[in-house]
Amino acid sequence: MELAKTWCVVGVSVLSAAALASDPRNHEPYNLLVPNKTLAKVALCSSVIGHIVDEDFLPFSHYGITGGTPSEAINVVRQIWVTDTSNRKIYRFAADIFYPPPYYGEVLTGPVDQIRGMEFVKQNHTIYVAHSGTNLSAPGDRILMFDVTGQPVGSFAATNPTDIMYSPELNELLITNATHEAIDRYTLEGQFLGRLIDSDGVSSIDRPMQMSRNHHSGELLVAGADSPAGLYHFDLDGEEMGFYPQVGHPEGMAELDYDLKHGFWLFTSEFGMFTYWSDGDELDMVRDNGAWGFINTVQFFCWADYDRSDFVDLDDYVAFVYDFEAGLPLADFDGSGFVDFEDFFLFVERFVAGC
Repeated sequence: MELAKTWCVVGVSVLSAAALASDPRNHEPYNLLVPNKTLAKVALCSSVIGHIVDEDFLPFSHYGITGGTPSEAINVVRQIWVTDTSNRKIYRFAADIFYPPPYYGEVLTGPVDQIRGMEFVKQNHTIYVAHSGTNLSAPGDRILMFDVTGQPVGSFAATNPTDIMYSPELNELLITNATHEAIDRYTLEGQFLGRLIDSDGVSSIDRPMQMSRNHHSGELLVAGADSPAGLYHFDLDGEEMGFYPQVGHPEGMAELDYDLKHGFWLFTSEFGMFTYWSDGDELDMVRDNGAWGFINTVQFFCWADYDRSDFVDLDDYVAFVYDFEAGLPLADFDGSGFVDFEDFFLFVERFVAGC
């Protein structure tokens, strides 16, 4: 791959920070992906106030996907992975500022059933998927592990898991345990470390669903689906710091990055998508339109701005060539799972175009 250094790139445009921000999806440091389970599509939402930026960001019908129940969408390097519970699949799309994002195909899962939450851990470049069902010879209660190209790299046992969250403060995987109304602790390799939260399901959380982190403290925010249903706040020792009851069965939950309101959350249920301000006990509906799933962040950027400096220049070309020659996943521009000259040609095309 040393030949890459001999390529000559001409017609380079310099893209200013203002130009990069011209796309509505780049007005914030990140956006939120929220699947509409009823209408089989993924919406793009504001990470600041929770409003919908694009309700049809990833419509399954556009890609020829029949039916489907998208439950979670996560950002994996330069891709978006989406679980489809009813079709028993995980799909891969490009996290591209150009719409509609290209479709890269399915993750090679083997037989799966009752796919639930996912987590991409950057520290070891591994995607963890909560799995429970046994239909079609699926493996039952396990955490499935994949690399960033979508290849399986292992699994480990976990009791009735619904979601997975990596805690950098604890350097552990936290996994919800719907059977014991608990949140269990694991190493990144899958070794069980004990319980962080052990609820009786009566006085505290019952059927924990999505977990997320407080931006500042790293403390846990957890949606509890069954009575006492609502939004829960736990510290890093597992002590309950707050409970905010909600109607229905809360499923997804994430903190919004709104400086003017402390404890401002976006959450979902079978009744729609809502914002809730815990300090002011203020509930507002963002959208009804069916049941909604888990909430996750995604970052979009100009792919030619490889070093994310807000300018397209020769530093981006040098940075790409370095990763390309090293065969790093970041250089896999076409999502093929291989770093080859197709990726190099695609980068050069974007680089010359200035984005």
